Amino acid sequence: MTDTVHSAAIDTVELLRKEYDQYIQQKKALFIKATYSSNSVLDVDVSSLVDSYKVKAQLKAASETADNSE
Repeated sequence: MTDTVHSAAIDTVELLRKEYDQYIQQKKALFIKATYSSNSVLDVDVSSLVDSYKVKAQLKAASETADNSE
C-alpha cells in the first residue's frame, strides 16, 4: 500500500512538473498592465503573476507530500 501511495505521489509530482513547464512556456513574459485612473491611483493587473505563484505552490506542496510519503 505504501509503495502504491508513494508511486501515485511521484506520478502527481511529475504531472505537475510537466504542467508547470508547459505553463512557463506559454507565459514566458508576465505582463503587468498599469493604468492611471482619474485620481492618480495606480491600478495593476497581476492575475497572471498570481497564477504563476499558485502553480508553484501546488508543485511545492505535491513535492513535499511525495517526500513525506517515503
